[in-house]
Amino acid sequence: MQDQDPGLDQEVKQLDEDGDVNHLKPKSFMRRKKKELVVAPKCDYCGERSETFVCTPDHLTFCRIQYVGHPPIKDCMTDYYEEKKNAKTLQEKKESSLWTQQKVGFQNEEKEKVLTDRKTAIRKLDELKQFLNKKKQASFQKRPS
Repeated sequence: MQDQDPGLDQEVKQLDEDGDVNHLKPKSFMRRKKKELVVAPKCDYCGERSETFVCTPDHLTFCRIQYVGHPPIKDCMTDYYEEKKNAKTLQEKKESSLWTQQKVGFQNEEKEKVLTDRKTAIRKLDELKQFLNKKKQASFQKRPS
């Protein structure tokens, strides 16, 4: 104890008598607990907000509620793609039936048009030949000799 400064011991004793020892205790500050960020985007299929979600390369978000080792309780992404696939197949069926009906009707009309169009096409080609011949003759006559 002799190595220590005697003035320091007196100062500590005096502070103990006064009762003001707060400055000798290390100060500890209580930090606030940070708020956790909760990400719950809106599902593009059902419109609900969910913390468990899946994003696609097309920037679509879908909710997916599933526990490990069990099938999903709610999986909007598979529902969305199945609905989209079914809609395409139905639309293709409708288009194919309309296409065959139109194709049959179009073939009948095309045969009639071919007969009339051939005659008019030949007549128009003859007129074009005459026009070009007249133009050639006019250009030869306008040349300076």
